[in-house]
Parts: sequence; structure tokens; C-alpha cells
Amino acid sequence: MRRGLALSIAVLLMSTGAAVTTTGVAAAAAEVPAPPVITIAGPATPRPAPAVMSTAAVSAKIHHYNICNAKREACTIEQAATARDVLVWMAVADGAWFISVNEICVTSFRTLADRLNSAGTFVVSKQRETNCGNQEFGNAIFHPGGVRQDGRAWFLSNPGKTCTDAETECRTMLCLKLGTYAGPMGQCTSHLGAGKESDTIHQAAEYIWNATAWMEPGRRFSLAGDFNLTRDKLPGAYGNMVDLVLGDTFPTRPKTNRQIDYIFVQAFGSHTYKSAYCPTDASDHCYTSGQWRPLDT
Repeated sequence: MRRGLALSIAVLLMSTGAAVTTTGVAAAAAEVPAPPVITIAGPATPRPAPAVMSTAAVSAKIHHYNICNAKREACTIEQAATARDVLVWMAVADGAWFISVNEICVTSFRTLADRLNSAGTFVVSKQRETNCGNQEFGNAIFHPGGVRQDGRAWFLSNPGKTCTDAETECRTMLCLKLGTYAGPMGQCTSHLGAGKESDTIHQAAEYIWNATAWMEPGRRFSLAGDFNLTRDKLPGAYGNMVDLVLGDTFPTRPKTNRQIDYIFVQAFGSHTYKSAYCPTDASDHCYTSGQWRPLDT
């Protein structure tokens, strides 16, 4: 790993006060090859087309949901199926441009792409998951409001894990560059670890660093996902972004008591914040969404 990258991640972590050794962990992550991705193509133009083709009046509606697809200790098969129905209903009703999804089986990824009539990209976090029928498990982005121009996936730091092992889940992130009616945009998703807090904080720093470094100047972007961290534990760099989610997001059963799911966008433009939707018969996470007009001044 380049020395500058390790130092930059260290700077991102400093404001949390966490005791984290960054250089060795970040270097180990850099030596791991990129995780595999699966892509489903979609329409050649974004939808829905705005009534008035003025980019200044166009809002990006961004959604995120951890659907708890393969976690049988947290969600039954029936609850995961309900979560898929919730996602389709919410995304279609709101006219979502970008939908970030965590904890999704590859079969559900294909099903949702069909139901949403949307292109999408799936990043593999675990190559063989028992509760996915021994198929891939990971995270995804659907983008009915944008046409894919480029994409990249990363393994985050996964201390003590062998990410090439088919039965090991490693934490990943995925970013897409998208052409939209609001100009060039980017959407990222990640599901950070739920183990040692200092490792999760480090992953959060890697997430924002990798995304920011990859997105070229002038491309507006969003970072969504289940961070497994409350707001006070996030690296200081997230203070320069705006979270569109209102309220606690986890757990839905028996009652939410903290926010760990976020939709971060850049601070410029105008923002519409939305309350989390928390049905108790679906995922153990709430459904989240928000709206961003990135070209407003």
C-alpha cells in the first residue's frame, strides 16, 4: 500500500478516538484481490424521465435496505421474502433512482432486478452461503435512475480472514459511476462488520476514503449501507456529508433503539430527510430513503 493512503486513513480515524493500528491492516487489505461482481444490464437511458428536462430541478431519490436475506437467526425465510416485497413497493412507489441493498442472496438479486425492471450490480461477500442455496451472498446496487458508466468493488480490511475461501464472509464495498438526468453521479454500498468495534471504525474510514479517491471531481456521490456503528462512532470525515435518514433503524424486533443504517450524500445542494420505515414482519433493519438535489445552490 502507498504510504500516503495509509496516512490518509489514519487521519480519517483520528477524530473517533479509537485505538486503531492502520498501516498493517490497510496494507493487508490491499494485497487481497478485488471481490467478484455480477452485473445485470438494463435500459440505455435512465428512468423515470423528469417532466422538465432541467437538471437544476431534478432530485435523486436514494434508498437503502438491509433485507436480512440469509441470516436465519435474525430473520425467517418468510420475513426475508416480505423484505423483498417491501423493497419493491417502496422503490417503485417513490420512483427511486438508486437502491442500495445489504445481506442479499444472488437469487434475490436477480429476482429484484426483474421486479424493479432495473439494471444492477452485485458484489460477492461470501461465495457459498448455505442459506442462499450454497450460492453467492453479498451486497447490491440497483439503479433505475442512472446508466452505469463504470464500477469498482473492494475488499475492506478483514483481519484474520481468508477472503479467497468460498465459505468465509468478508466485508466488501461497491461503487458505481452513473449517468443521470442530474449529470454524472455515483452510488456506493457497503455492509461493515459487526465484530470488534475498532475494526468496524477502520472499515468505515476505508469506505469513505476509497469512494472519494475513485470518484473524479464534479461527480456527485452517495454512500449508503449498514455501518454497524452509531453516529458518534463514525470517523470524522463523515461530518462533511449529510445523512438523509431520520430516526433509529435497528432492530425492528422488538423495538428500534439505535441508528446504524445511513444514506450519506455530499453537503451541497438541497436535501429531503425521510423517516425510517420499520415493519416488524420483514427484515430486522428498517427501510431507509431520502432525496437529494445535488445541483441546487
